[in-house]
Order: sequence, then structure tokens, then C-alpha cells
Amino acid sequence: MFELRRVTLMTNPLARLRPLRRAAFALLCLGAVVSASCSRKTSSTHTRKDEEPIRITASPRATASPSSTAPELPKLPEGLLYIDGPQVLARVKATEAAGVLVNVWASWCGPCKAEVPMLIELRKKFDNLELLFVSVDSPEKADAAKAFLDERAMMGRPGYLAQPPLGEFKEAMTPRWQGSLPATFLFDPTGKLRYWWGAQVFEHEITPILEGYLAGKNIDGEAHFKIRVGPGQP
Repeated sequence: MFELRRVTLMTNPLARLRPLRRAAFALLCLGAVVSASCSRKTSSTHTRKDEEPIRITASPRATASPSSTAPELPKLPEGLLYIDGPQVLARVKATEAAGVLVNVWASWCGPCKAEVPMLIELRKKFDNLELLFVSVDSPEKADAAKAFLDERAMMGRPGYLAQPPLGEFKEAMTPRWQGSLPATFLFDPTGKLRYWWGAQVFEHEITPILEGYLAGKNIDGEAHFKIRVGPGQP
């Protein structure tokens, strides 16, 4: 029986090729495994890169790739500057005042036009508070925003226009703000929001809050309202 098997292997040429086929097949499988492993590793690396959060900075090109063709923001009129959410907070933290009122307005907003003069006069009463006006007019409407500031003699200092997109700006003010106008935010020098008004505020409403804040009282909160009637109005 042993001799017969040996003869069969020696006389059948295909029998000699079978071990070679098995070896070649094994090498082919090994190559496929290595190739698949490399593919998975490459894909995983790109996935991690794609999942990195994109951070919007003062310049729209700061996070853009060298090949990006993202357009520049339109140039603003002289005396009007772009400002984003983090820059507002940095401006607040750099103040030497006891607190900062950030008023968000737009040139097409009627209640904003009625509120701004009151805030300017209020600033004279509370001289240890700083007042920062930020327009949310689109860059294409920046001329209207500058005209609004000029009419009210507010251009003694730089005027600000919220840099689009506005999502980050709104988030920096407070995630609870849905974008209603006008809106006014009281920050302390550490950048902490202490109180905010999500609509037009009247002097008799804002004055007690400011007085309490400056007196060191716990006034943290918000006035979230819809349409109200000011004093002496029908």
C-alpha cells in the first residue's frame, strides 16, 4: 500500500502542483488581509480628521484650507468693525468698568431705534458701566447701520457689526437667546452673564437691575417677554 501511494505521487504531475497552489493561495490571503488592514487604518485616520470641530475665528480664512476659495467678508464702512461672539466676551473681560451692557440691534428694527437713546442716557447715569452696541445688520446693509450710529452721535468709538454666521455670536451671548431684537445683556468683568432682556427694555425696568448689580446683590436672571406697553403709552 505504501509503495502504491508513492508511485501515484511521483507519476501524477498535478500532485506536485497542489502544495504550490496551497502556498500561493495562502500568500494571496495574507496579502488581502494586510491590504484590508491598511485600508481600515487609512479610513480611520481620515474619519478622525473629519470629525475634528471647526472653530470659527475672527478671520473666515483662519480655518480654511490653502485651496479654499471661501470669499472674503465685504469691507465695512470706516469706523465699523466686525466682531464675533468670542471677541465680544474678550472685550468684556478687558474692561475696567464694573460691568458691560451689550446691546444687540439692527437698523431695520423699530424697537431698537426707540431703545438706543434711552441706553445712551442711562450710560451717563451709570458711568461705571460700559455700553457696547453690536449691529446684526447683514454686511450688505452696513451703510444703514453706520448711518444709524452717525445720527445718534455714537461713532466716537468704533461701531461693531456681528460677524456672520450669527450662530456662534448668539451662542456666546447665551444659548437661551433665540435671536429676538432688540436684546441687551449685562456681563460682569469676568465675562459671566448676569442678566439679559430678550426684547425692548424700558428705563424703569432696567434701572433697578443695574442698581442691584452695582450694589452687589444677586440679580442673576432674565426678562423674557413678548410685547409690553411702556410707561405712559396706551
